[in-house]
Amino acid sequence: MHPFLTYILFLCSIPLLVLIILLMFYPAFWVFLILAVLGFFAVSHNRQKEKGFLDCISGYSHGDQKRILYIYPDRITIDDIEIICFEKIKSASMHKRSNWVRTGGGFGVKREYKTLSISYINKDGNSSVYTFLSCKNPNNSFDRICEKINNMVGYVPPQEMSQLPHEL
Repeated sequence: MHPFLTYILFLCSIPLLVLIILLMFYPAFWVFLILAVLGFFAVSHNRQKEKGFLDCISGYSHGDQKRILYIYPDRITIDDIEIICFEKIKSASMHKRSNWVRTGGGFGVKREYKTLSISYINKDGNSSVYTFLSCKNPNNSFDRICEKINNMVGYVPPQEMSQLPHEL
């Protein structure tokens, strides 16, 4: 981003911060803030209950297409268009990749990307892998989804050799 544009955004944000600080002294501000947060969680819970999915994550698949992966009790869907039944899924695995991105001042930011790979048997009877790449810094949502898929399928991932005691 251009330095002048950054400076303009910074100048515009100062009055907004002053307004928020002034509003913090009014009790109605806190009531409104609490109601907004509760409303957000109520709407997301109702959406999940209405659609019937257990969990969902957003990320990228097939290049740069932003997609949402939903887990239902009997299937996995991608944007509710592509469906993979649990009977056809063999396993799920998650891989983590992190790199440092340098900024203009010489400082760096650590970016972490996770890839969820779902091995399944497609409709032709061939073995396929569906890969789902996270957005930057995805917390632990991909770990949770991978574990949930493996539990529903009954797959137990093998332990890594580095964690088991072994002779060199």
